[in-house]
Amino acid sequence: MKTIKDVYVTMRDGARIGVCLYLPDTEGRFPTLFAPAPYQYDTDDLPHSGLFLWHEVGPVEWYIGKGYAYVHADVRGTGKSDGVYRFFDKAEQDDYYELVEWIARQPWSNGKVGGIGQSYYAMAQWLMAIANPPHLACIAPYDGMVDFYRDSGYHGGIYCDFLTWWYNMVRTNNLH
Repeated sequence: MKTIKDVYVTMRDGARIGVCLYLPDTEGRFPTLFAPAPYQYDTDDLPHSGLFLWHEVGPVEWYIGKGYAYVHADVRGTGKSDGVYRFFDKAEQDDYYELVEWIARQPWSNGKVGGIGQSYYAMAQWLMAIANPPHLACIAPYDGMVDFYRDSGYHGGIYCDFLTWWYNMVRTNNLH
């Protein structure tokens, strides 16, 4: 598996989104799995543990061994990416469209891009599908909120401070 860190993709407003590429060792054009999140691709190499819970995309090495390329993006304002992080705002959603189409144009891509992952990654996939970029071939979301109000802010109608805690944790871990 070839790992290429710190590739930067320039968005429509000039913001650069940092991505990490995982490619098979063989030459060719591969279907690509795409996972954008605020969890910093620099942590991909850390072992799974109670301290590093952001491995919500499955075994990257296994996907590569099955003939897929894999792209992990730090969403706008997190990790190695420019901009301000604003939890699935319109700019982040537009970035998904542009990133899917950028992936499809790469010489190692066969033009078919699929979303992958759980939780944040799942919610990102639903937004990718809504944007409907031409080269998004499929999504495989699991274990993500479907109703932001009920699932994160008011569980069963009772206020929950989860999103405040989560947002502050992500923001604190992404100061750059």
